[in-house]
Amino acid sequence: MANIPTAAKPAQLINVSVASGQTYVFTAGAGTLDVSHQADHYQISQTGSDDNGSAIYEYNSSPGYVGSDEVTLIYNSKSEAGGCPQSQNKPNSSSSVIALRFSVTK
Repeated sequence: MANIPTAAKPAQLINVSVASGQTYVFTAGAGTLDVSHQADHYQISQTGSDDNGSAIYEYNSSPGYVGSDEVTLIYNSKSEAGGCPQSQNKPNSSSSVIALRFSVTK
């Protein structure tokens, strides 16, 4: 039997209310963000980093759009290793799925 990949359930579901034409910025922290499932009604839907090096996601709906939208992100966190001699100060990382559910209003 073949392994068929299934969509991962989000570890975190965040409900967001944003006015049409306004930009929403989600800050994840140290690490990277990747879009796993793109929003449907966007003018801007992108990941990047802020001035402090934190991973961010920016969303702005399509002009005049009012309704719901959703994006799924993969967050790869990075943190410094603990004081364990075996870690030799190598960074630790972990991945989690984050869903942002937008309610776009007038």
